[in-house]
Amino acid sequence: MTPPTATVRDCVDLKDWETTRDGTPVPLPSGQPMRYRTTAQVEQWDDGRWRVITYTQHGEQTC
Repeated sequence: MTPPTATVRDCVDLKDWETTRDGTPVPLPSGQPMRYRTTAQVEQWDDGRWRVITYTQHGEQTC
């Protein structure tokens, strides 16, 4: 039997994100867009939980 599936589209906003390494802030790459679209393909498994099967960042598509 094929599990139920769904496509989730979202917008990632990195404006207030801070990445650190050993407590020191690491700047985002200069070409990194601050807002971009993402798409996830998800499946519902037998235990009822939804799991992400693929996750794609669309850095060329702003939102």
